[in-house]
Amino acid sequence: AEKEYTQASVLAKNILRLNGYRIPPQYRLPELREQPMESIPTDEMLEKEGGVKLFPNPNDGVFTLRWQSQATQVGEAYLQILDATGKVWHQQTVQSEQTYELSLENLPSGIYWYQLKSMEGKREIGKLIIR
Repeated sequence: AEKEYTQASVLAKNILRLNGYRIPPQYRLPELREQPMESIPTDEMLEKEGGVKLFPNPNDGVFTLRWQSQATQVGEAYLQILDATGKVWHQQTVQSEQTYELSLENLPSGIYWYQLKSMEGKREIGKLIIR
């Protein structure tokens, strides 16, 4: 009995045949397997797992920051805003479970990185864009 092939395998065999390659009948091209898609964290997931929310991103320099600590108690962390060269443009201490307004209008337009280091040693890094 002839085995069924995926559409990708049939297409690949046809391309090889059109280019003059002979494919033995017992040879079977490997089947493509779908890779599971990575999930994008939602607000609910961030609240459950802890995490940094920095929004709106991109904008003109006024960001809202909310950090949810993964620890059971309220924690403290150190926030830094850096450019691509590693120069620190802004730094401050933040508490988890609180909302902060970051006024970064004085920074030149460009791509920056935020780095949040918690007292437990966890580090979160992300990108922010100032227009």
